[in-house]
Formats: sequence, structure tokens, C-alpha cells
Amino acid sequence: MSEADVASVRHRQKGAALLLVLWTALLLSVLLAGALGAARIEAKIVAAKRQQFAADLALDAALDLAASTIVAGEPTSGGAIVKEFTLNGFVVSVVPSIEGEKLDVNRAEEGVMSSFFRAAGLDPAAADRLAAEISDWRDEDDLPRPNGAEKRDYADGSGKSIGDRPFNGYGEIRNVLHMTPEIYECVWPALTIFGSGAPPSARVMALIGLPQSTAAEPLAAARLGSSARGSLAGEVHAIEAVAEKGGSLLAPQQRVRIFRAVGAPGRPFEQIAAFTPEVAMTKPCSLRAAVEE
Repeated sequence: MSEADVASVRHRQKGAALLLVLWTALLLSVLLAGALGAARIEAKIVAAKRQQFAADLALDAALDLAASTIVAGEPTSGGAIVKEFTLNGFVVSVVPSIEGEKLDVNRAEEGVMSSFFRAAGLDPAAADRLAAEISDWRDEDDLPRPNGAEKRDYADGSGKSIGDRPFNGYGEIRNVLHMTPEIYECVWPALTIFGSGAPPSARVMALIGLPQSTAAEPLAAARLGSSARGSLAGEVHAIEAVAEKGGSLLAPQQRVRIFRAVGAPGRPFEQIAAFTPEVAMTKPCSLRAAVEE
């Protein structure tokens, strides 16, 4: 082999070695970029979990403070128990309501429910039908009311089923045949299973932006701001808390707590339920706006 051939071979070997180095460097850079990306994602997940934990603490603390304030009968301003409660950088707003002033889906008469749904924006026929279907859902017989619905009417593939028993929670009203998500989102803050059967109070109707002409008077003994300790004992309340933080990875966090005032030493209240609502309690009802357009 001549010197020229040897030089050519060595040149090719050097080129191959350089190409191998370049490919190795490229592969390492890709792996490093992937590792850095994964680290950033992991860091965001950890940060989000920390912020979620902080938001949960803020919500629980605000709900506890609001419940204690209600049970103590301390005066409130505009119905807001904690207007700007801050913890861990989160600002928590709290909106209270009295369950006894809401529409009891187990005890309200058909006519009362129909009037409420009309106020929410349903036309008279739809309001009458929905009120009749709720009444049929909660009774034990299989005899449909006029405009109502019983078991055979639910065999339409809708996936809904009738209870033939009282509602265990107002959320079950979504199982009523013609209760749509839009209607439920509008009216759920005014519903309860702890009421008297009377129409919702003006305060409850105002909470979701509905007309107050069909509203009942607020319960005097349970009115917020009462200065008499023990006057709220036995009353059931709901509180919605919303926690927000500027620049947070989290959307505003919501929680609703339902509790009964006890008033006993060391046990001012007992929690009945706590859940995250699908729609804010104070979101204006959109059904009426849609009807009026």
C-alpha cells in the first residue's frame, strides 16, 4: 500500500471518528434536553401540589372561621363572613347561606317548585313538567302525575333512573328526567334537603340573581348578624369559600361546607357535608337571561 493510500485511510478514519463524536454529542444534548424538560415538569407538579395543599389549608381555615362566626351570632357585613381572609398567599372570599331559607326538594309542594322554576327562566309548561317529575321521583308509587314521569318513562336510554324515595341530597335532582345540566347549574345554590318546604327567601333568590317576587321571608331566628347566642342552634347553613392567588398555577379553588349549629361548649357546630361545587354558588342564573334575549 502506497503512502497516499495510507493517508487516505487515515483521513477517512479521522472523519468517521469526528462524525461519531458529533452524533454522540447530539444524542447527549437530546438526552439532556429531555432530562431538563422532565425536571421542569416534575418541578411544576411539585409546585402545583404544594399550592393545592396551601389552598386547601386556606379554604379549611376560612370555612372554620366563618362557621364559628355564624354560630357565635357575631354581626356580619353584607353577608360576607370573611371578605379578605389571607393565608399562604391565598385570598379567600366566603359566602354564607341558610339552608332553611332554600327550596327543599323533598318537602316543597309541586306548585311552589313550579313557581320557582318559572322565576329561574323556564316557560310555564317546562316549569310545571319539572315540578311534577320531581314530585314523582321522590314519591313511592308508580302512578305518574299529569306532566310527571315514573319508571317506564325513564326507560328511554337517558341513563337516568327514578328514586321512588326522598332525595338524599339535592345533587340527586340531576337524575330527574328533564333536569338538564344548564337548569341544575342555575338553581342548585337555592336547593336543599334541610328546608321547610316554603319558597326560597329573597336573600337566596338574590344570591343567584333571580327575581324575588316569589320569595319567602327570611327566617328571623336564623338571620345572620343576630346577637343572641344560641338562637342559631339546630339551624343548618351552607358556606361557599373561594381561594385565589395571583400568579398561582391553580385556578380559583372552591369548596362548600354544610353544617349544623350545635352551640355546645367545645362543639359549636357539626359538619354534615363538604364538596367541591361544579359551578360557583354565586354565579348569576343564566336561564332567565337566555329567555329574555
